Order: sequence, then structure tokens, then C-alpha cells
Amino acid sequence: MIQKKLSIFSLFFTFVILLSACQSAQTPAATLTEGSSSSTATIRPTETSTPSPEPTSTPTASPEAVKEDIRAVGTPLPSDLAMINTENIKQIRHLASWGTGSPNIIHLSGSGQILAVGTRNGAHFYDSLGLYELAFRETPYSVMSFAFSTDFKYVAVGQLGGAINIYDRFGFTPIFQLNSPIQSLPKVYDFDLFFSPENEKLISIIRTDEKIFINHWRTSDWQPVDAYNIDNGYVSYINPDVGIIGVVKQGELLLQSMLFSEDIKIISIPESLPKEYWLELVANNGEISACGNGEDLLINNGSSILRWNIRSEKISYKLDEYPEALPGPCQKLAETCLNQNGKPSWICGEETIPTIEITALTPDGLMVLISRNDNIVEFRRSYDGLISWEIETKYTQVQFSPGSEFFFGLREDGLIEKVSTENGSLLGVIDQHPSRMYDIAFSPNGNDVAGGINTGWVQIYDTVDGQTVGVLAGSASSLEYSPDGTLLAAGLLDGRLRIFELAIGQFFDLPGHQDAITDMAFSPDGEVLLAGSDDCTISLWDIKDRSLIKSILPGKGSPFMIKGVEFSPVKDNQYLVGNYESLNLVSQEVELSLLPAILTSDIALSENKQTLGVTGESTYLLREIDENAFSSSLRLSTQGNVLALNKDGSLLIIGTSDALEFWSVESGTKLHEIPLKEDTYPANTPISLEMSSDNTLVALGFQNGLIDIFGIPMN
Repeated sequence: MIQKKLSIFSLFFTFVILLSACQSAQTPAATLTEGSSSSTATIRPTETSTPSPEPTSTPTASPEAVKEDIRAVGTPLPSDLAMINTENIKQIRHLASWGTGSPNIIHLSGSGQILAVGTRNGAHFYDSLGLYELAFRETPYSVMSFAFSTDFKYVAVGQLGGAINIYDRFGFTPIFQLNSPIQSLPKVYDFDLFFSPENEKLISIIRTDEKIFINHWRTSDWQPVDAYNIDNGYVSYINPDVGIIGVVKQGELLLQSMLFSEDIKIISIPESLPKEYWLELVANNGEISACGNGEDLLINNGSSILRWNIRSEKISYKLDEYPEALPGPCQKLAETCLNQNGKPSWICGEETIPTIEITALTPDGLMVLISRNDNIVEFRRSYDGLISWEIETKYTQVQFSPGSEFFFGLREDGLIEKVSTENGSLLGVIDQHPSRMYDIAFSPNGNDVAGGINTGWVQIYDTVDGQTVGVLAGSASSLEYSPDGTLLAAGLLDGRLRIFELAIGQFFDLPGHQDAITDMAFSPDGEVLLAGSDDCTISLWDIKDRSLIKSILPGKGSPFMIKGVEFSPVKDNQYLVGNYESLNLVSQEVELSLLPAILTSDIALSENKQTLGVTGESTYLLREIDENAFSSSLRLSTQGNVLALNKDGSLLIIGTSDALEFWSVESGTKLHEIPLKEDTYPANTPISLEMSSDNTLVALGFQNGLIDIFGIPMN
């Protein structure tokens, strides 16, 4: 039986209630003491004459304001690289990671001066006034949490797997690394860090579905001093203001002290909040936010918000005017994807989306921000729900300033907006962290790698040092260079085909499709562009005349979404089309399935057109070509996300969820494997794999906006 121990915990709880109760007056703004600097605007380089989309580029600090020991923009590659082949493949290694990566977490220091952004490759620290980067610190694993000590001495950075790096707060110099005492963690868990009120301890809290682990380290020597765990329930929350972990169980709320393992209190849950309510909250990824006094809880179950006072056991109000759910992706398909019955021809679940994404209370507890999945953000009074203002956007994370004058909101596209709480006006933007990358492409001369990201830009990286040499306007879901490198085709998320004329710095648009472009291929002479789309059609375009040659609906009466396209190496007017179920040879008149039904994720054709690779739930090699198509196939024992072939088609490279695999096309055997940095973090999914035309570099693009480069140094 759980004991109700109220000794030190009760005294501490009561003391904080008196100091931190949700008051009726605004908390004074905090005085910033960590130093600040003015900043000047820097114009992004561009290779087109296209005006920059809103918001504008982020201000950048003057040289005097930037602290020392900041990572270079890109990692230089070795000057001499060997041509990669089946004989030397075991010498290949990881050379560099380019890009800043998508934000896993944003966190504002207690003074409000420093905004910390955690990504897969490390921790970025920004000045919250000038919005320029103070420092970047690389970490071995994805960053999941931050904690700033209130005495301005330390920054703790928690990472995937439970490791914690400790840095000096001013110079961001490393001090110590702490390893998690938990031996095995599931794939999904929450990881939070806090310093105790007097900064004498660092507290780590890891919440799995089954357990909550609390670990303490002494800050004087960083030695572990305490560790305990409790059972998790339907849902849990943390209120660091009063040092409490709350766990909702059957009919009760358990309050566990973060500081003292023996201090526990149990409160009955009102009958108006039955088990079904909490199960709905879990299904909708809802949340509980605690007002600073610890007495009032704001509960978001995905479609409604209510305020519960746990002392009086009363629900003071409930906001339930929101729709229960929003339409899912299957309810937004292009008309060309529907069969004669007006439905998709594949199994498509009736997925729905909860109305409310997140809620966030201001530090003074007076106001609550509600971000909805229909792209509306509301700012309401937390004690009665009266709305103050609303804006059109959506945030997945929010961090308020200490005095509640402004907040930082992380958008789905990775932009971090600084917003005034007075009226919702935009105060500034940090646009260095795209939340998603869709595709990458090598230029034919191997000098550049283009990356399509969802912030409205195509990022161009120099392959010498990984520095950004240009940005092109457009959210590109697919990229393809013309054979001579003078054009870069960008298939946009809205279905348009944007053709960048790189030599003159201009572009033109073709109307394209009704949904995102998923893959493209140029004809060998560069005059025709083949495109496939999520609208279930493929199209051919005359680039010189800027006109549509033809459009084909593969599948006829049973359309399917297009995953990959290539020109057939056998006959003109035939096209290789990969979808989620197979690989097909398609023309205006004929459609032939080349493989058994498999879940397909990527296809690749060697430059000599003699080898075709297909990957997904299985991987196939098609090598022998007759007068009609590839006549034989070889199945490999691997599941892949992406793949690529070298120039002569002798080497197949497969990117899986956890490794980069290298296979001999001739023998169908695996030659080598390189483990990827992490295999458990969702944002680490490979989305594109490319090999340079001279066969010296392999580029692997990840969903989280990073590009890993592999090669064989000569010395």
C-alpha cells in the first residue's frame, strides 16, 4: 500500500503555494544579467532573383558579439578521395554531417536570456534578444532536454539514452558527462532535467509507459546521490515549481516529490473524470499543465480543456466548443487518386487528428496558450477561459519568458518564432532549423548537394566544406539536376514544378500536379522531365517549350500514389513507376508489373541503365534486359528506406533505419555495413540516398534535415 507521507513535502508544498499561487497581477519582468549584444541583419545568399518568403531571414550577430569556439558552418572533407567500388568498400567511413538539424526541444533559460535548441547532432544556444547563435556544442546523441542552474554556473544537456553533458553556462565549455544508471530504455520515453532550488542537485526524470525513474547528482562533484522509481499511470506530468511529479491512476492522483522519495500524497479524482476520459487523453496525446501553485491543473484531452482544482476537487470550467477531431490525410486525397466509387483503391484508414495540439501556461499562471491543429493559436485567461487574442499558425512547443512578455513558439516547419503576449505580434524568427528534409541531389559535377526542406528553401551545400553557398525559393519534396547541371528541377509540395536556371539566377514554374511531387527524372538530353506525384499521376514536360507533353494515370481504374519514376532503358514512351505496392512498367497503352506486390519506398537506375534497384519491405535487383523489360530479378535479405547505385551498376547501397549497407550487384551478397548514429529516434529516418557522379562520395539525407557524407580518404 502507498503511504501518505506529508512531513517535509507538506511544508515545502505549503510554502510554495504561498509564494507561487496563480495571482491576479502580472509578474514583473525579469532582469537579464547574462549579457546582451546588438545585432545586424544579414541577407541570405541566393542563386535566383526570387524574393525571400516571409518571415524574413534571422538577424545575425556582429563579429564582436559572437563567442569563441563556435563550430564552423560545415565540416571540410579530405582533399583526396578514392573512387568507391566493390574492392575497397570496407575502407569507407563517415566524413561529415552537414546542416543544423530539426529541433527536438526548445528551452528558455530562467532569466530569459538564452534560448537552447536541441537537435540530433547537438545543442545550439541563441541570444533571445538578438536571435543570433552564441554557441553550438556537438553531442554524441540526440538532445532531448535542457536545464539551466539559477546561479548562472551550469547548463545540463540530456540526450537520447539518458546521457547528460554538463557545460559552463557562459563559455559553454564542457565540464562533465553523466551516464544514465538505467540499463535499458524503450524506444519511446520522456526525459526531463531540473536543478534543485539551491542548485545543490541535478535531477533527471525519465518517464516510460510503465515506470518513472528519478535520479539525483550532487553538483559539487557530480556524483550520484539518490535514485528511485515509481509506477506510471494513464498519464503523468511534472511541476518543477513545487517539485512534484503527478501520476493519474485509477480513481486517484498520486503526487510524488522530486526531492524526497518518501514524500507521497494521494488525491481522489472527481467522478466526472472517469477512466474513459484519461484513455481518450492518452489516445490523443493530450497533456496536463500545472499552475505554479500546484493546486490547479489544466487538462487537454485533445478536443477539450478543463481546469481542475485538486484541493477543492472542483472543475472550475471546461472549454468544449472545439470539434472532436479534424480530417486525416486519407480524407484530403486528390480526385485523380479516387476510383470509380469515389474512394482510394488501397486500404486507407479513417484517420482523424485531435483538434488541440498543445497547451502552455504562462509562468505567472494567468494565461494559457492553446495551439490547435487547424492552424489557430488562442491566448486565453487561464482562470476563466476568456479569450484575449488569436493568430493563424500552429506550434508544437512553446517557451514563455520569465515575465510572460513574450514566448518562443516552435512551428511544424522548424521555424522558431518570438511572439508578443500582448497582442500576438511577431517579434522575430530563428530560421536555422528545418523540421523536415524531403530529398537531396548531387550536381553532375559533384561540387554541390541540394537539399529540399520544408522552410520554403532549397539549401545548396558546397561539397568541399559543407558550407551553404546558396538558397533557392520553394519547399521542394523532390529534386533533380539536369544532365549538364544548368537546371535544377524542384518538385514542390503544392504540386508545381519549379525549374531553376542556375546560370542566370532565375526560375520558371510549370503547373504540374494536384499534390506533392514525389520523384523526377530528366531524359538523357535534358530536354524532357518526367514527374510523379501523390496525386497518382505521372507527367512529361518539354522543358524548352515549357509545355506538358502528356499525363498518364497508372492503375487506370485503381489509381495509386507514385513513389518513384525513371525513364525505361528499353523503349521510348515507357516509364518505370514505383508505388507503395509494386514496380510497374507504364506507357499510355500498357501497364506491366515487374515485381510481386511489395511495399516500395525507393527505386534507383544505374547511369549505364543496366541495373535497377527497388527497396521497401524487400529489396530487389533487376539486371538482365530483354526487348521488353528487365527479365530477371534477385531478392536480397534486407528492408530499406532508400537506395542508390554506382555509375556502372556494380555496387548497390541501401539505407535502412539503422545502417548503411553495401552490396555486390553481381553476387547479391552484402560486402560491408556502417551503423547509423542512432536507430531509435524517429527523426533519424533516411529519406534520400545519392552517389556523386565520380563515385567518390555517398550522401545520406535524413528526415531531420541533416546530411551525412561518406567516402574513402586516400591518406
